[in-house]
Amino acid sequence: MATPHTGPAAARPRIADGRSPLWRAHNFFRCVGLVYAMLCFAAQVDEYRYPLAAAAELVVMTAWTVFTIWRFRVRAHRTNRLVLVDQVLVAGLFLSSELILSPEQMSAMKPSVVTMWEPSTVTLAAVQWGWLGGGISGVVSASINFLIRESVGYAMLQDGVLLVSLDSR
Repeated sequence: MATPHTGPAAARPRIADGRSPLWRAHNFFRCVGLVYAMLCFAAQVDEYRYPLAAAAELVVMTAWTVFTIWRFRVRAHRTNRLVLVDQVLVAGLFLSSELILSPEQMSAMKPSVVTMWEPSTVTLAAVQWGWLGGGISGVVSASINFLIRESVGYAMLQDGVLLVSLDSR
């Protein structure tokens, strides 16, 4: 006679992951940011200094979004290394804005190719590493924005505050 805790159905108990809703929210935010980036790309493709480089960056962003959503669906795949790779890759794409955008776009504070997709690194770091990791990621993101632009305006300062505080949960 089998006991209630034997057999294939009871092979391994499932443990609830309280952060799963946060991972889903991050993935949704990243997808919304990607759609927004695509719309911004379409609206200003003729203004880019290097439109093919901008298109290539958008392809990388799309592929990375699909890959990370696929990886992050399994809790065991939500590794610190993958989150760190995400931080470095997105920062590199953001830094390349200085080469891709025309001087006119840069001085007019037009959106970069990564635009609203880039802040998803902050939500990712916050979900993985808590408020401190998210805060550090926000400071890095805001610093890159200040680094690549020629001037600082109120909108950039507001973006910086939002990036640093985005991780509050």
